[in-house]
Amino acid sequence: MTPSVETYALAARFTSYWGHRFSGRFKSAEMYDAAMIEFEKDLAPFDEEIIDKTFELCKREFVRDNCPTLPMFLERCRCVQKQSSPVGGGGANLKPIDPHKFVAGRNAFRQRAKELFPHKLSHFEEDDETTPDWVKKRATGGAA
Repeated sequence: MTPSVETYALAARFTSYWGHRFSGRFKSAEMYDAAMIEFEKDLAPFDEEIIDKTFELCKREFVRDNCPTLPMFLERCRCVQKQSSPVGGGGANLKPIDPHKFVAGRNAFRQRAKELFPHKLSHFEEDDETTPDWVKKRATGGAA
């Protein structure tokens, strides 16, 4: 069995971005081919969009002086897939924040923190100076 063109293309992207840090991991062409066959099997559950998003994530996370291993790349594919999933990921099912609960929760947290650490947190006040503008707008119905 030989790896597909897509797998070789992904390996070429790794090599073009991380250079010898990626390709130097394989001591021979046979080892490289064997690794690509296994990599292709492991990538089977992921579509091209997930793989592309993961590659871009890795480019940001692993600066040019470091390179993700293939297991690290697969783990990030799983994370990206989970975030992109309509059920339980990606924030699509999150409810909007009630601004009144936000401010009340923040003030309750600050009050408890002042009780526990009065010498360190005496500068906290329950006023609206640190309330984000979007919370003020929602709380007042659009007029901040």
